Amino acid sequence: MMAPREHELKCWPEFFRALLSGAKTFELRRDDRGFRVWDVLWLREWRRLRIVNGHDEGEYTGREMRRVVTYVLSGSGLATGFVCLGLGQPPSVDAVDPPAADPGKPPTRETNS
Repeated sequence: MMAPREHELKCWPEFFRALLSGAKTFELRRDDRGFRVWDVLWLREWRRLRIVNGHDEGEYTGREMRRVVTYVLSGSGLATGFVCLGLGQPPSVDAVDPPAADPGKPPTRETNS
């Protein structure tokens, strides 16, 4: 079994607030990382300041959270290359850890938005 990975992702403020409140329990993302159940999303609130030459310029607000991928939906009417990720709270320190290839090794981190 492969170890869970941690993915650093930008998150727009309106979606960040909905995740934080618990009203939103999923993420719709391009599947450019091969997301899997038990992966951890490190969601960092990102505020767009402007678009220059077709690229977003902005800044992180300093607010962040982590969520665990509990389900990965692909196909089923989603655009090709996209997935809908069911999300849950990360386990507490006292909880049983998810299965990992090497229990002593932390999740690997993938960065970008």
